[in-house]
Amino acid sequence: MKPKTMALMIVAVGCGLAASYMTSKLLAERREQPPPEEKIKLLVTKTRVPKNTVLKEPEKFFEVRERAKTEEPKEKYFTEFAQLKDKRLKKELKPDVHATPDDLQDRTTTTLDVPPGYGGFGLRVNAASLAGGYVWPGDKVDIILTGRAPKVTARTVLKDVLVLAVGDKTTRESESGGGSLQANTVSVALVPEDAAKVRVAETLGELSLWLHGSDEDVKHSPKIITEDDILRPGQGGDASVAVKPVPKTEPTKLPLIDMTLPEVEQVANKKDPPKTEPEPEPVRPDWTLTIYPGFDPPIQQHYFKRSDGSILRDDPDSAAAKKEKDKKDR
Repeated sequence: MKPKTMALMIVAVGCGLAASYMTSKLLAERREQPPPEEKIKLLVTKTRVPKNTVLKEPEKFFEVRERAKTEEPKEKYFTEFAQLKDKRLKKELKPDVHATPDDLQDRTTTTLDVPPGYGGFGLRVNAASLAGGYVWPGDKVDIILTGRAPKVTARTVLKDVLVLAVGDKTTRESESGGGSLQANTVSVALVPEDAAKVRVAETLGELSLWLHGSDEDVKHSPKIITEDDILRPGQGGDASVAVKPVPKTEPTKLPLIDMTLPEVEQVANKKDPPKTEPEPEPVRPDWTLTIYPGFDPPIQQHYFKRSDGSILRDDPDSAAAKKEKDKKDR
């Protein structure tokens, strides 16, 4: 056998032995590794969820998490958001906990429990104050007071109030069921202090309910709306947007007369004031002599200087004095 052939055989045998050794070592390491730990998935709260919350959008309150099979809860749990949708919580859930079927109730068929520390309180309502009949048990509302003296005002008395019953309805019907609900009374959950506040508010004006659109937090404003806010100019639009004034176009002047049409009409309609002849000024006397004859009225004699230098006496009161004297003699 040639030396070259012998060398190739030795190399081939060495490579085979090395491959066999590496394969056996890899298999031994795999046998020593423990099997992968089994995992489970479940829905866990991301934040605190209050009691009586309706889970219209469970994604806002829950998230999917993985846990080891050894940490699997003993009670039943939920793995999909669809299992929680439109359910109502019977108790408050803290962060990082899972919900069980015992924690939920059907929002359409289950009677609401009065929260601890609260009591049921009745309000008189009509179709308008009941949000048009769209308030159902389980909804949250704001109670608004409308007063009329001395000015018309509207203010929020209570916020986030839970509705327990509407008329004789204590459960919510199917979303596609009855439509609006008409009633004369509404039962809400209030603490004693808020109940007394509502009773006082009833004597001050009309109460109405503002229905929350969803379970998310509503931003309330403490502002009291008055009639001045409604009658203020520009209330119908956005006050932050400045309204640009429309520029006034100057009327063009007519040729030849160099006047605008309004100016021509003003001149045509202008009336000249009536001419009045000046009254002649009275001739003032140069001298006046006043005579006081006892208890009789005084007599005045006026003297005028003529152009030729002579003096003219004007005695208009002499006739009146003589007439008065004759009257006394009679």
